Amino acid sequence: MQIIKLIDSFTEWVQENVCDPKTFLKPSGTMSAGQEWITPTAFPMYYPTAEFLPEGAIAQAPGVCIQLMKGRENMVSGLQDLDIKMYFSIWRPGYYKGDDGNVDFSKTYDGYRDLWGWIDFAKAKIESDVYIDGLRVKKDVPIEFGPWKLNEEEVVNAYPFWYGWMTFTLENGASARNNKDYSDLL
Repeated sequence: MQIIKLIDSFTEWVQENVCDPKTFLKPSGTMSAGQEWITPTAFPMYYPTAEFLPEGAIAQAPGVCIQLMKGRENMVSGLQDLDIKMYFSIWRPGYYKGDDGNVDFSKTYDGYRDLWGWIDFAKAKIESDVYIDGLRVKKDVPIEFGPWKLNEEEVVNAYPFWYGWMTFTLENGASARNNKDYSDLL
């Protein structure tokens, strides 16, 4: 249960600190259907399909999926290292201009700018904190980031959707676990 609590707790932190301050275009069925801005949603472990979106979530994009990729625990100290990967997704087909029902749509291929701006924003939030909801940010482990790839070389091209990722490590001061068989000797 401790791992689940860590994932849920960190997902809440991401929602409040990385998603809530931002707004991006809501995906629509057509490229020029209009302009509606929504707050991204943080998802724990997996992007849900449309029928399983949590309450309040409008779409998977814009969104960020937080995954625990690997954990390590020192059995003597009880300290845990948690390798976290965040997957970012946005929808940006172009730009809208105008108001009062006279909306002009200009198709562009630069949605990557919104994506990398959001990843930079999240990276700065993580770099500026020493502790995130009780978890220590391991400053001696590099933050890595990049575009989603189909394989080692091929970047996902899913216009008008844009995807990227970021990894970093958190440390948890896990509570010591006592074995009943020898706890009287401690």
